[in-house]
Amino acid sequence: QLLEQDPPSQKDYRRSISQAIEDTNRIERLVHDMLLLSSLEHSRQEAPATFSLVRVGDSLVSAIEQLTPIAQLRSVSLIFEDKCNLRVRGTESDLALLWTNLVENAVRHSEPGTEVRIEVEDLESRCRVQIIDKGSGIPCSDLPHVFERFYRSDASRSRLTGGFGLGLPIAMAIVEKFDGTIHLSSIPGAGTTVEVTLPAQ
Repeated sequence: QLLEQDPPSQKDYRRSISQAIEDTNRIERLVHDMLLLSSLEHSRQEAPATFSLVRVGDSLVSAIEQLTPIAQLRSVSLIFEDKCNLRVRGTESDLALLWTNLVENAVRHSEPGTEVRIEVEDLESRCRVQIIDKGSGIPCSDLPHVFERFYRSDASRSRLTGGFGLGLPIAMAIVEKFDGTIHLSSIPGAGTTVEVTLPAQ
């Protein structure tokens, strides 16, 4: 609409183009996430013929290496502790997306100078991964809703971090695809822990 004004200044023209590109990119990310979530939910009904054995530690290391630059920019340390050498049955791409999603979320909501801990443990026949941050936490009233599509807690998860409220639903869809569970606990003002358990092989 601004560009339809006669005549737009060069400053207005550049500002309008920049805003249009930003809005288009945002819509593109939203559509991508919605299609991804739909695909994951549909794939739960399919036979896991494409699943393979994936080492959880290796999968997490790759995600941590990818996110280290973002963590450094935010002055957040990533601490990884693998207490076992477990494998789970799944797909490398989905597990990479799962860990990247959860670790990046923890980094973006951590206070500068704090650390995000990623721990892997053997619980008999299951593998437990915990991602622990020292961020602002999530109010108790919001916890039952964090896995709902488009849900965002304004008080604890600031709009400044962006996103559409689809990250945790996508994570849950991946975990359930591999017959696992995901649980989130939080203390306002102290931090949040995400726990994922997957059948170990």
